[in-house]
Amino acid sequence: MLIDVNKVDTISHPDEPGVTFGIRHLRGTEMDDASNQQAKKMVTLWAEQLDSFSKTARPDRPDTIATRVQKYDVSTLLKYAIVNWSYPEPTTSDNIDLLDGATRDWLAEEVVTRNTRPLPRASASESSSKSVESPTS
Repeated sequence: MLIDVNKVDTISHPDEPGVTFGIRHLRGTEMDDASNQQAKKMVTLWAEQLDSFSKTARPDRPDTIATRVQKYDVSTLLKYAIVNWSYPEPTTSDNIDLLDGATRDWLAEEVVTRNTRPLPRASASESSSKSVESPTS
């Protein structure tokens, strides 16, 4: 399916009332670029700390948005995705670099969620084990 790279989703910052971001859908090549940038960082880390890397890069990790985000360079994702925001400063690459860590993490999850396949649904047994029991009176 072809995507409309001109379509902009406006999302509200969960911790800053009134602050919005316009993010667009990314081309596959843009997602690949962010993945390649992250891979380069990981190779460098691996070369410097092989033991530490091998303990954290386990292939049996669950498929979550958080583990998916780790596959991409967040700066690259955000520079491709953010097309506008409600901050008074202009939306530039330099200003995107100035976003705080919590905002960058949240935006990265939003971008990856909108640009990757949906997560697998939890099985019925997983769903029932997470249900909250009502208190007894």
